[in-house]
Amino acid sequence: MHKRFVLLLLSTTVPLCAQESAAPSHLMVGLGAFDVDKSHPQLMLQLEYRWDVHFRHIRPLAGFFVATEGNCYLFAGVGIDAFLGKKVVLTPTFASGIYYHGKGKNLGFPINFRSALEVAYVCDNQARWGAQFNHISNAGMLWKNPGADSLVFFYSIPLPRRK
Repeated sequence: MHKRFVLLLLSTTVPLCAQESAAPSHLMVGLGAFDVDKSHPQLMLQLEYRWDVHFRHIRPLAGFFVATEGNCYLFAGVGIDAFLGKKVVLTPTFASGIYYHGKGKNLGFPINFRSALEVAYVCDNQARWGAQFNHISNAGMLWKNPGADSLVFFYSIPLPRRK
């Protein structure tokens, strides 16, 4: 069901992306809750870089997060900006990466996948304020696949365009 949701989301947002030009590179700084839907969520810090290069509005990204119990996730993937008017952007992303559970939640396998959906307000200087909801799981590669959901509030700093 999770895979069908991601495919449906991407197929409905691709037509919206053709309306806008490529965004500048961004450095996203976010603070949120890891495993937000459980009884003891952890505080998390997330950093993410999105390049200004694109292929049909699909932008590469890389980042990591660290949570208060030592769990961390290093990932790389792609995102697609779907502008809903001039000031609001909806961005689904997909990434794969390496997860270390530290003293926190064990996701069953070090290789995990993240699907996320974010909504942001675009400022005049191309900075973005927004919220991201993401899900990380090992996609059933082992018998244990608990997954974890996170809610992150972020600020994306626009970086000067490369010449």
